[in-house]
Amino acid sequence: MAAPGEYRAWDLSLGLLFEVDIAGTPLKDAVDASEELRLSDAEARDAAVQMAIRAAGNRNRVETLLKAGVKHYELSRIPGVERSILRLAATELILGADPPKVIIDCAARLARKFGGADSDRFVVGVLKGLPAGGGLPSGEGQPPDGGGEPNRPPAEDHPPDDDPGLEHPPNGQSH
Repeated sequence: MAAPGEYRAWDLSLGLLFEVDIAGTPLKDAVDASEELRLSDAEARDAAVQMAIRAAGNRNRVETLLKAGVKHYELSRIPGVERSILRLAATELILGADPPKVIIDCAARLARKFGGADSDRFVVGVLKGLPAGGGLPSGEGQPPDGGGEPNRPPAEDHPPDDDPGLEHPPNGQSH
């Protein structure tokens, strides 16, 4: 289970991704306009923004992976909150940001908090049905023996699909 501060970052990041998805707001504008983000502690805020940047930067890759995982649904027909949760969690799974159990738990908690009656079960089912290693080429994201927890692939090995529109994190910090 994620620590409360980690879960707060997930919650904040979801808000940003939902705004980008539903309102079509550029990520930079969503970050700048978020009062909730501004009022959060620096650690949660920075983690949330980084998660949102990763999700936005890997959107094409994640969409392809999710389309394979939701065989009976069009992504556009999935309610916005569940779609945003799936994008966020799938990105974190692909990049090996945390152990899969932690990522899936955070996604389920968000779905219970913001989604419909069965949203958590739907989100967990989709995430657990994604290809091992998040659709990465064989060996990437997995330890050499193929078991256990995935490793985080180096960022330079996996450039973002597109520019999420943020040159730097808030507060003027460098990458």
